[in-house]
Amino acid sequence: MALKVLKRLKRRTVRFGGKRARQIILTVSGKTVKIWCKIQKIIGSYRIIVKPDKYPDAGEKCYTALCPTLGLADYGDTIEQAIKNINSLIRFHIECLAKEGKEAPVDESQKELITSVEVTIPPHI
Repeated sequence: MALKVLKRLKRRTVRFGGKRARQIILTVSGKTVKIWCKIQKIIGSYRIIVKPDKYPDAGEKCYTALCPTLGLADYGDTIEQAIKNINSLIRFHIECLAKEGKEAPVDESQKELITSVEVTIPPHI
């Protein structure tokens, strides 16, 4: 027997038995049904741009890592360190959004076109 879902009333993420769980409350054939789903792991993928840079104060070489989707930036002495630092920052940012009850933006890289253009700049600029 197939049940037709008439209306989804509510969805929330809570702690359940020490683990994160999602409760979905539905109205099915006039009856309210609560469903608990354990959240195992959510994986988000974000585009990172790493570029060579210099520390503003010391002028020493470093690398800046940017996450345009979340509007975040961090740096490191090496490319690997910059990526590790931005990864930690992204995780922290998403945890803060979740605590505030906000959704984290997601990258839709399959819909994006990334390219570069050459522009002639007049010599007097």
